[in-house]
Amino acid sequence: MMFIYVGTPVCQIIGRAKIVRFGSMSLKDALSICDKAQITPEELKAYMAQSNQIGFYQIEPECIFNQPISLKKLSEELNFHPPQSFVHVSKTAALQLNKYR
Repeated sequence: MMFIYVGTPVCQIIGRAKIVRFGSMSLKDALSICDKAQITPEELKAYMAQSNQIGFYQIEPECIFNQPISLKKLSEELNFHPPQSFVHVSKTAALQLNKYR
């Protein structure tokens, strides 16, 4: 399970998704599924820079929150500070976040 945080200018957790699988793939393979991944080939190449492999999560959206959770509320109630990429949350924090679905 992963919670979906959208950065600036939105700054909210907007929902959660089920992780179906994760792994890595080559640049060539990633370029072949750009449309599915909702990224342009140019954006992907710029993101990967000199890398030949990229990690991925295949997800199934489970829930978009009726009331997204603001960064202010996350900071005050859960001492949450936006990660650069991913962060693990405790079961207690997950229960708190699930109240918003």
